[in-house]
Amino acid sequence: MSDSQPLPHDVRQLLAIRLGLEEALHRTRTAGPYRRGAAIVALDAVVERAVALAASARGIAISLKVDDMISRLRNDQSLKWAPTVLPDIRSLRKARNAAQHDGLEPDRDALPGWANAAEVFVVGLLEAQFAMDVRTVALADAISDDEIRRLFVLADQAYEAENLGACIDHLVDAYEAALTRWRRLRPSRPGFVRHDALDKSAHESIAHLQSALDAAAFVGDVGEAEWFSALRRDRGSDVFDDEDVSRARAFVFAWVTGYESATVTWVQDRRRRAAIKARRERTTEGPSFIASADVTEMYSTQLATTFVVANVPPPDQYDDWARGLERMLPTVEDISWSVYQDGTVRVSRPLATAGAAGQDVEALAAALMAVEHLVESQLEASRREAELQRRSADVRTADAAKIRNDWPNWITDVRGGQDNLHGADWEIELAPAAWGLRLLEGDGPAAQTSDIASAIRGADGVAQCWYTGSANILAIQPALPADELVEILRATDQLVSKAMASQDTARDARAQIIANARSAVAAELARVHTSA
Repeated sequence: MSDSQPLPHDVRQLLAIRLGLEEALHRTRTAGPYRRGAAIVALDAVVERAVALAASARGIAISLKVDDMISRLRNDQSLKWAPTVLPDIRSLRKARNAAQHDGLEPDRDALPGWANAAEVFVVGLLEAQFAMDVRTVALADAISDDEIRRLFVLADQAYEAENLGACIDHLVDAYEAALTRWRRLRPSRPGFVRHDALDKSAHESIAHLQSALDAAAFVGDVGEAEWFSALRRDRGSDVFDDEDVSRARAFVFAWVTGYESATVTWVQDRRRRAAIKARRERTTEGPSFIASADVTEMYSTQLATTFVVANVPPPDQYDDWARGLERMLPTVEDISWSVYQDGTVRVSRPLATAGAAGQDVEALAAALMAVEHLVESQLEASRREAELQRRSADVRTADAAKIRNDWPNWITDVRGGQDNLHGADWEIELAPAAWGLRLLEGDGPAAQTSDIASAIRGADGVAQCWYTGSANILAIQPALPADELVEILRATDQLVSKAMASQDTARDARAQIIANARSAVAAELARVHTSA
């Protein structure tokens, strides 16, 4: 078996093959006399795609014929792949060619054998190459973002539990998490209307339009984007069926993977990119130095000297270096210094003081020497801080594992350390029964409602507690010790348990009312039928 682990792109290809294989097998099982040709074309397409993926992963030219690629894969000793169904695959490919090019109907009795051979061939080849059964590849495996992938896993778990509403909630959460990241990535767009001049219905129309535009960003079907926008508005209603879940899962997966692909090539600031490309970055140890200078007249009253600085730090250090250099340059009346993103430094002074322009060279050279020591000390401090944070995160993560049996039953997980995406020191995952739960604090007319985040936020030692944008995740700051955190959660337990009990009582009461109504309707219906 190959030691090669699938890259994110490969995982998406594996997922496509899995879905294609399932579709082809379904076509084969249900094909009538006029569909058998299409069924074996679909089977052979999956075989070809699997061969091409494995060949590409092993550096074999995919421009070769399929049979040649199969032969090279078989002869690759490191792959350790010995297909046992090659005669059936050759027969399938021959029948596919006849059906596709000559219009010959494939043998009905041969279809089951070809389907089985195709499945065995594809699964065996890809497992040999990627150490993964392609039939078990999930949508979540093809998603790079940890938080979005987790939401897809939760959606799958909810679907397995036959909780379609929760499944839709998680899928919409995954879409909204990706949408939030996409909005942060792209530049803000100017408004095209005066919002203060619009009535409520106009605002709603614009909101619906924006929702549809967002949904259409990474899908080619605008109608499907409209459908998904309507589904989001129905969120929270018990109106979804299996078809809705399947369609929503496909839509959100396509949108998220489209977004993640876009981020790879997205250019946030082309001017900054050009400036970075123009820098003369560090190729040797030691300080940056002045490579050249150009003196020009500016605004008829000013003299501007632009210095090209060479051996500047790499991109991850440049901004700190530039800020430090500006602080090191002398502050003199009527003389101004600017450090630019392209690695140049400009100084301007009145034309009347042009005779002293040579002093600017000396000042910049001294500042370049001084800033080198400053940046190095800052980097060392940053390294120490990062190490301290890592150690602290390791301790919190270990402490979190120790208290897993101590938190209240309305919490399903507590995460600490640097593995969360929301800038929080702790993340609390709520059980479904606690999602959106309203708490009642106090008694009588003075009683007030709040939520779990507000209740935790009011505890001593808690600086911030907020929902992360997902109904089931709370973020907490600061990095409280685990035992203090669990005490705060326990202190909140009475309010939460009371609200959950009240919620259960109200639900049971509604269920009893409905049951009584059903009984009354059934009794009256029986009486009417009897009297008739």
